[in-house]
Amino acid sequence: MKSNADIRSLCLFLALLAMTTTSAASPLVTIDIQRAYDMSVKNSTELKKARYEQMAERRRLSLNTWTYLPSLGLNLSDSRTTRYKATDTSAVSMTSTLSIPITQGGRKKMKRDIQRISLDLQELLLTKSEDEIKDTCFTLFSETHILRLKLKALRDLEEITKQQYVIAQMESSLGKIREVDLLETQVNVATLAQEAFTTESEIMVREYNLKKLLGLDQETRIELITEIDGDYTGRNVRGSALMLKSDAMRGNSDILQSRFAVEQSRINYRIAYSNWIPNVGLQASVRLSGEQYPLQHPEYGMKATIDFPMDLMPISFSFGISTTPDIEYGRSFSSGVTTPTSLESIVDRQLARMSFMLAIEENKSTEEDVNFQLDQYILEHDRLCQELFLMRQKMEIQAQKVAIMRLQLEIGQTTRVDYLEGENDLLNTRLDILSEVLSLIQAERAIEKTAGLDAGNLTRYGEENDKK
Repeated sequence: MKSNADIRSLCLFLALLAMTTTSAASPLVTIDIQRAYDMSVKNSTELKKARYEQMAERRRLSLNTWTYLPSLGLNLSDSRTTRYKATDTSAVSMTSTLSIPITQGGRKKMKRDIQRISLDLQELLLTKSEDEIKDTCFTLFSETHILRLKLKALRDLEEITKQQYVIAQMESSLGKIREVDLLETQVNVATLAQEAFTTESEIMVREYNLKKLLGLDQETRIELITEIDGDYTGRNVRGSALMLKSDAMRGNSDILQSRFAVEQSRINYRIAYSNWIPNVGLQASVRLSGEQYPLQHPEYGMKATIDFPMDLMPISFSFGISTTPDIEYGRSFSSGVTTPTSLESIVDRQLARMSFMLAIEENKSTEEDVNFQLDQYILEHDRLCQELFLMRQKMEIQAQKVAIMRLQLEIGQTTRVDYLEGENDLLNTRLDILSEVLSLIQAERAIEKTAGLDAGNLTRYGEENDKK
């Protein structure tokens, strides 16, 4: 039979072999928050699809400039008629027509401006979607990191409790402590083990979702690099309210979206009241005709058209001249007016004006709401910083208390159960601090989003305030 030392050596060798195999099979990836942002955005299929669609729409808009160019038309007609008991006839003609749009009262340009604004709005919404992906990444990244810190704290206390349980077993066998104290110590060990197991399960869920978001294989091990830990005190954003509000006026997505709505309403309002500006076009034509090829009789013509697209009374004018050299020339003039088919345009113009005014009011209200939100987020951030400060003071006092109880335990002035209860209270405070740190960094991210800042840009405000 092998000795206990041989068995322990074999078990250690197998454990090291298993760890080596696992490490070889599962690559380690080191990720900081910025790299996580880039990977999550790059891995989003929906975001890729939206980007491609938006690029196609922008190209479609750029190709619409073709409608501003003159159009050229060619037409060939060759007809022959065979008559019974009469002379056959034939007629051949070829016509070339050049149509030149002079102006459409600016309405075509204004409609293109609306399309361009719509594309800019889509770009803003895409950026907003990208920020939402980053927010999800930020939350998963931070929660995973905080839970790992929590698990480490639980494991440390669990190790201390196990050591105390071994000592308690020895003291119980010697009759120095009550059996109920031994059982209480055992319960503490089991409770910490259960909490550690629950925390490990939560970490597994967060890591699964984080790897899926980043496009990593689930077998990949990830190491998170961040400056955030239990000692994190937050950014110093006090006194930055005015600068943050100024940035929000330039970059907040809700404000920009409301401004796009104002601009669209303004252009629609201008279109609704621009029907008194005429559409002007020019048409030039050349016609060759004859009974057979080659065609011998050229005819030249030019025609100008003016249309007033008024909904209540559309009016049109046209003036043309034509000539066949050495044979004839002529001119023509025509005009027309029709009664309206509907009077809805009166209401449409009123609605366009009302929409424009409402868009202005909504934009003003949105700006006020964003300023108020920033004030609230900054106050919440200050409150969380103050709570963290007080909780750390409490933890220092508890740590001093635990150190004293440890000495008292050695000289028999306190029970092991009371000492472990003090350690447990200290752990709970540490865990509360970690949860508060997570709430603090989430509050800072909310300030960044409201101010229209990219993730992490709040750092420069803290550095500037620290210099003051």
